Parts: sequence; C-alpha cells; structure tokens
Amino acid sequence: MSQATTLILLPQTSYTGGPPPNTIVIGNAQPAASYYLSSQDLQTVSWATTNFKGTLTVQASLLDMPATDDDWFTAFNVVYSDPAGTTINSFHNIVGNFLWIRTTINNFTQGMVQHVKVSY
Repeated sequence: MSQATTLILLPQTSYTGGPPPNTIVIGNAQPAASYYLSSQDLQTVSWATTNFKGTLTVQASLLDMPATDDDWFTAFNVVYSDPAGTTINSFHNIVGNFLWIRTTINNFTQGMVQHVKVSY
C-alpha cells in the first residue's frame, strides 16, 4: 500500500546559538496513522540535515488531545554527535497505534534541519 499522507513535523530549522533554551526545539504535533484509522500502525519518518549536531527524537502520544510534555513518549531517537556535524537524508519506519506524533531536537548545537516529515 502506498503512503498517501505526508505531514511536516519540523520545518527548516537552523541553530541560532545562544543560551540553553535555544538548544531545544519542539516541532508541530500532527495526527499519527491511527488518528484516522485504528488499524493503521505504520508511520515512516524522514529527515534531512546539514552539518547538524544534536539528538533528533520522534515522540508519540496515545491521548486524544495531548496537553503537556508528560503526554508524550519516545518512539525513536537518533544522536548525531560528529564534531563536524552530520549531513544526511534518512528515514525510519515506526510501528505503533499512535494518535499523535511530533519531533523534538535536544542538545541542538550546530547546523540545520531541512525538515522532518511523517508519511502513512
């Protein structure tokens, strides 16, 4: 089955420097595959980075309306720690009956994320 829905979890985002609040980015919460069809459990997350250094985390929620950070859990995590940064286009399949999905970046200390998208 082809994937018909593609949503942006994080638009183009550049490291801006400064104190620690700028090292954490929380992307847009989007409906996950099970939001519309409870039997749909496969999501493909894709991302592109340039000279990026940080931790890219995909979080999911099982709640109808997640309201706080405690309503989210980690579904996938990847750390890019090369001192020169990492330039990559990649993807990861995530299986789960999630209602919502979002991306966070922690320890964001250099580079750019062109996008993080979810398809299902």
